[in-house]
Amino acid sequence: MKKPSMISLLVLTAVIFLISGPSPWDCRRLIQPEYLERAAQEFPTLFELRTVEGQEVFVPIPANRALEALADGAGAWRSAVRAQLLERQGRMAEAENAWQDFGRQAALPAEGVTSLAAFYHRHRQYREEIALLERSVATLAGPPGSDLTAADVWNRIASLAETAGFTPDESAALFRRRADYFKGQAQFGPYFEAWLENLLERRQWAAFEQGLSEYATLFPGGSDKVFRLRAERLVAENQAGQLPALFLKHFHPLMDSETVAYAFRNLDAAGLWKPLVRDAENRLRRDPLDAG
Repeated sequence: MKKPSMISLLVLTAVIFLISGPSPWDCRRLIQPEYLERAAQEFPTLFELRTVEGQEVFVPIPANRALEALADGAGAWRSAVRAQLLERQGRMAEAENAWQDFGRQAALPAEGVTSLAAFYHRHRQYREEIALLERSVATLAGPPGSDLTAADVWNRIASLAETAGFTPDESAALFRRRADYFKGQAQFGPYFEAWLENLLERRQWAAFEQGLSEYATLFPGGSDKVFRLRAERLVAENQAGQLPALFLKHFHPLMDSETVAYAFRNLDAAGLWKPLVRDAENRLRRDPLDAG
């Protein structure tokens, strides 16, 4: 083996060190010397210059030595680098504390939150991630139209519920908290409906009926949605025979076309559409003014 191979091996080791974990550092620092950011604060704590076969190369400092060097002094960057080193060593409790320290010291609070959330996600601590994001919606979100809005954060939280193994009650409570966060805003109605749909999907009928009554009070103009949700419950419980009465109770000429189509589909699937039409025709023959 030629001697330059030793230098190549050291460089390769340094590159692997950088790309083996969650570090955002640019690997070009070690591959191409012109990109070395030797003035970067973290650099002297992670690499040292050694002479190998007459050539100077940067090699990683052993993790324990680096951690000792990082323990002294102030600066958010120290906590972030320390957290990554501890994480690589599998010292998770200490790494979590270090990420929390970084969050308290970071110039941008949102950066601290996302770094800790990413730590939880990498290690499948989804409940901790959800709790952190819920506490931090206002910190992470900008006004409507921003790259990241409160709706985006809450949608992320909701998407983690199943992965986190939430029980039906926990999931429903989470969806309701999301709706309540937007009370008085345009998103309140759609998120309230999403909460009801969550209850419907999980067949939590008592909470569903209570929530549906609340929805009808909060949104007097939402009768089409009330019909649709009640119809979905009947279909879910194999009680399609009650659909005609429910449809006749809620139908009006301006009913949303998708809701009408849903009703027609399910009435037809249950073999109830033709009898309903015949009944309406008979009523019109008896009384042409009967619009019901």
